[in-house]
Amino acid sequence: MKKDSLNSINKDSVIQEHKSDSVITNVTTSLNTSSIQKDTRDSTPQNSFWIGDVLIPMGIFFVGVMINWLSKQISKRGELKLYKELITSWINSSKTSLDTYIDSLNNFSVAIQENESLNYAQYTTNIICFDRINEISIEKITDTFIINLSSKDKVETTKRMYNMLKQVEFLEKNSKNIYSTYQTYCAESEKIMEEWNRSYIEIQKFVATATLDIAIIDNVKEFHNKLAELQISLYAKYRMLGNLNDYFEIPLSDWFENFIKPAIILCENPIYHKEELNRNTIMQINCLRVAYLRHEKMKDFSGVFSIMREHMERSRNELYLSVEYFEKHKIKCIFSIV
Repeated sequence: MKKDSLNSINKDSVIQEHKSDSVITNVTTSLNTSSIQKDTRDSTPQNSFWIGDVLIPMGIFFVGVMINWLSKQISKRGELKLYKELITSWINSSKTSLDTYIDSLNNFSVAIQENESLNYAQYTTNIICFDRINEISIEKITDTFIINLSSKDKVETTKRMYNMLKQVEFLEKNSKNIYSTYQTYCAESEKIMEEWNRSYIEIQKFVATATLDIAIIDNVKEFHNKLAELQISLYAKYRMLGNLNDYFEIPLSDWFENFIKPAIILCENPIYHKEELNRNTIMQINCLRVAYLRHEKMKDFSGVFSIMREHMERSRNELYLSVEYFEKHKIKCIFSIV
C-alpha cells in the first residue's frame, strides 16, 4: 500500500515538472518572438532614414557632378576641335596665295637676270598673312596639338607642332625680308638710272655745243662728231626695226657694245685730251660706263631672290607636311581630354 502511494506521488511530480518546463519554454519562445518583432520594428525606420536622407541625395550629387564634368569635357573637346580646324584650314586656304607668292618670286629672279633696261625689273606679288594663327596663344596650340591629340607618339607630335609654328614664323619673316631687299634693289636701280641720265644728258649737251658752235676748234668738233655718229648709228638700227620710241628702249648691252666701248677707245687717243670740253665729255662717258657696270652688278640680286625663293619653297613644303600629319589625327574622346 505504501509502495503504491509512493509511485503515485512520483508520477505526479514528473507530470508537474513536465508542465513547468513546457510553461517555461512557451514563455521563453514568446519573449524571443516579441524581441524579434520589436527589433524588426525598430530597424525599419533606421533603414528608411539611410535610403531617403543619405543615399538618394548622395546619388543625386554624384550624378550632378558627372553631368557637369561631361558638359565641361564636351565643351573643351569642341573648343579644341575648333582651334585645330581653324589653324589647319587657315594654312590650307593660304596654299594658293603662298604658291603664287613663290612662283612670282621665281619670275622676278629671272626678270632681274634678263633685265636690259634702266628701269628696275617689275615685281608683282601678293601678301602672305598668318595673323589669325599668331593671335592664338602657344599654350592653347600645345593643348590642341600635343596634349589632347589622339597620337600615341608624343615626340613626333611635338616635333610636328613646333615645326609647323617655325615654318609659319619663317614664312612671315622671310616675306618681310624679301620686301626689304626688293626696296633696296629698287633704290639702287633708281640711283643708277639717275647717274646714267645725268651723264647722258651732259654728253648730248656737249655734242650739240661742239657740232653747232662754229667757234669750236676742229679737234673738239671731230671728237664730238664721231660720238654723234655712234649714237645715230645705234638709233638707226632700232628705228629700222620699228622698236624705238625712246632711248630707254635700247637694251643697255647694245648701248655698251655700240656706243660706250667705241667711245672709250676714242677717248684713249691722247690728241683729244687737250681741250677741256673733250675732257668733260670723256669724264661723262666713263660715268656711263660705270653706270652700266653697276647695272650689271645689280643682276646679283637675281641670285639673292632665287635663294630666298628656295628657302620659301622648302619652308612651305615642311609646313604642308606638318598640316597633313595633324589632319590624320583627331582630338581625343571626352573621357581622355585633360
